[in-house]
Amino acid sequence: MSPSKWIQLTNAIGIVSKRGRYNSGTYAHKDIAMEFLTWLSPTFKLYVIQEFQRLKEKESEIQNLQNNEWQSRRLLSKSNYRLQTHAVKKYILNRFIQNPRKEYANEADLLNEVVFQTTAKQFREQNPSLVQKRRNRRDIASTIELTVLANMEAYNSQLIANNLPRSSRYELLMKESARQFSIFYKQNKIR
Repeated sequence: MSPSKWIQLTNAIGIVSKRGRYNSGTYAHKDIAMEFLTWLSPTFKLYVIQEFQRLKEKESEIQNLQNNEWQSRRLLSKSNYRLQTHAVKKYILNRFIQNPRKEYANEADLLNEVVFQTTAKQFREQNPSLVQKRRNRRDIASTIELTVLANMEAYNSQLIANNLPRSSRYELLMKESARQFSIFYKQNKIR
């Protein structure tokens, strides 16, 4: 009995037989194909299952490596944030600022604008579902964005120590972040 005749007689679902010059053959859902392997050769089916499991494990390992890389970049940006807060405390807050918390937030927003082109407030307004889950822009950033952010935090702390005004720092940070993004994105395209 041919596959097309069997499909016709049993009203089979999940299996198709095509005739013609191109793309001809019998195609089946993966579960049906696996059962066909049992009929064909139980040893071959076992080999296919083992290979499939190996590929899934490899996929899981790659995913774990990517997650670990992202987490390490997030930790780096958090640790470099301390450099920035120290600089704010030492060089900006000593000017008798009325609201110190606002100065820290202003510097964080300066970097958010430089790296993400949005302030924290704008992000919250545009993404209420993420805010409900207690996630901010930095939590969903790519590893490249987190790397540039960490670098900009360190650079900004140096600029603050040099007593540069906010507008000058913004321009310098924008130029440097653009330079770094272009390098990182070119590097990733090559790989």
